[in-house]
Amino acid sequence: DLSSPRLAHCMGIEQFQQHTLAVIFKGSFHSA
Repeated sequence: DLSSPRLAHCMGIEQFQQHTLAVIFKGSFHSA
C-alpha cells in the first residue's frame, strides 16, 4: 500500500508508530 509510507511521512514517523501501536492494541484488546 503506497499510501501508508506517504501517510507516515506526513504525520511524522513517531506519531505514525504511536497510531499504529494504538490500532494494534485496540485490535488485540477487542479480539481477546
